[in-house]
Amino acid sequence: MIYHLNYVGGSISVSDTDFNGNRANNGNGGVLSLIGINPTVLRSSFIGNAASNCGGVIYTNYGAAHTYNGCVFADNTAVSAGGGIFSESPNSAAMEFTNSVFRRNSTSGFGGALAAEVYGSITLTQCLVADNTAGSLAGGILTGNRDSTLSLNWSTLANNRIGSTANDVTVSSSGSTLNITNSIVLAATSNTSLGTVTNRITGSAANLFRDSANGDYHLKSGSAALDASGVTSGAPVTDLDGITRAGNGSAYDCGAYELQMIAETPSMHVTTASDVVDPYDGVISLREALGTYYGTGGGKTVTFADNLTTLSVTPRSTDVTLTTCDVGFYLTGAHDGLVIDGGGRIVFNGVNATLFHLGINDADVTFKGLTFQNITGTHQASVFTAVHGFYTGSCSGKTITFDGCNILNTPYVYSNSNAIAVVGHNLVVKDSVFQGNEGYLGVIYAGWGDVTVSGSRFENNTGSSSGGVYVAFGNREYQGHYKVSVTGSAFIGNTSGGNGGALNLSNTYDSIVVSGNTFTNNRANQYGGAIYSASTAVQGSDNAFSGNSAGSGGPNTYINGVAAAELPYADIADAVFTSLDKDDLAVDFDVF
Repeated sequence: MIYHLNYVGGSISVSDTDFNGNRANNGNGGVLSLIGINPTVLRSSFIGNAASNCGGVIYTNYGAAHTYNGCVFADNTAVSAGGGIFSESPNSAAMEFTNSVFRRNSTSGFGGALAAEVYGSITLTQCLVADNTAGSLAGGILTGNRDSTLSLNWSTLANNRIGSTANDVTVSSSGSTLNITNSIVLAATSNTSLGTVTNRITGSAANLFRDSANGDYHLKSGSAALDASGVTSGAPVTDLDGITRAGNGSAYDCGAYELQMIAETPSMHVTTASDVVDPYDGVISLREALGTYYGTGGGKTVTFADNLTTLSVTPRSTDVTLTTCDVGFYLTGAHDGLVIDGGGRIVFNGVNATLFHLGINDADVTFKGLTFQNITGTHQASVFTAVHGFYTGSCSGKTITFDGCNILNTPYVYSNSNAIAVVGHNLVVKDSVFQGNEGYLGVIYAGWGDVTVSGSRFENNTGSSSGGVYVAFGNREYQGHYKVSVTGSAFIGNTSGGNGGALNLSNTYDSIVVSGNTFTNNRANQYGGAIYSASTAVQGSDNAFSGNSAGSGGPNTYINGVAAAELPYADIADAVFTSLDKDDLAVDFDVF
């Protein structure tokens, strides 16, 4: 505690000051404890303060006039009551809060943001009270004495809680009055009839605000608060951000913020982790970059702001609905040339959908420096699906590339699901890691196109037809001359329920070269502990095999019905690859 003042009729003024990390260990008011004092506090912030009893920031008693303007109360705590402010007074008092913010304050008792047990008036004008918590009575604001009037004007109260129960404001005495005017108040409790209520906005926070889950309580396009005041005069001149309330629509918006209807500049540079589409919020989401902004303000390469890591994805059934689950992002032929460059930082985690779905469309698409983890999808794949070949029986001539990506722990939940399914496109996988995945046929399911894997690591994956890469459908009689090349990669501890613990390669490809790889401790329940193929075209050299096993034959390789310790020698003078052991291929990545 910094100040303890006891002088009935006195006053104290505080302006343009920050109070952070102060504590009252044996009483009230982590910063100020005022008895009989009238406080005026302007343009000041109070962050991370605490009190062992009441008023994490300020405790008052007997004060007649309280004025707070342009203040921020955040992350303060009190044990008994009033995580931000506790005020009690047996005499008439007037408390005025204007352009102020109460965020993430808490108490084990009542009044997470503010507890006012006063006779008189408590008025909040253009204030934000959000994400505060309490143990009882009121998560946000409590007024508790008879003959008091709490008025909420042009303010936003949302996502305050008593434990897990939503509660933004509580009027606990039968003689008190709660007035609400042009405000967003999602959850209120009153032991008396409400007073004047004019244009109170309720509803889902997700539908009202830009991104309340991450603390952004600005209005979003389509919010019920837009123009809801019904007036074009009488509002504060500026909103809580200090931006002129322009009355862009037919009237001013309700709540502390006015939506500024200034369209953002289209861009391919993603600046928010939220999966939102709002042309007026001033931030660019991945969905916007892939949607209406695609090809503008940055061509066809998606990049991400340095502060972004894990992206939020809300599957959209309105884009395309598959048999058993929705799609994260639906790509079309218009996305030809798309590059999504995560810079080695961007993570997609825990999405219950096929994350990227190209379907039968034709496009060159590159995923670079991205991590895909715990993605649960269907329609052939969890992370990415392109199925042109199923419908045309041919290759589109386009290429899908995974460059420097991590595909981790994608489960096999739905039938026919693999991590990646590319049928009817060429597939290039380089410098990538596949670890702990489960697949119906394999981690990668490919066909009707060239398949190139280099410098990558496949470890502890499982599948019914291959623990690593399963290549099928390449009949040259119909599709042309397709090639498989697997070089400079490590396959460790993968398991197939059928053939090919690491690789199961089609018998219809004209050229299959597997060289410069390590195969260690892979297992097939049938044939080919490391590699299986019914083709006579399989060749390779400089592969290292160790500890592989097969239930029926060929612990290392089983090629065209013959088990062998190594592959037939390949003359690959024109090929470029590097022979690496598994330690050379170790990739450092975080598991989220």
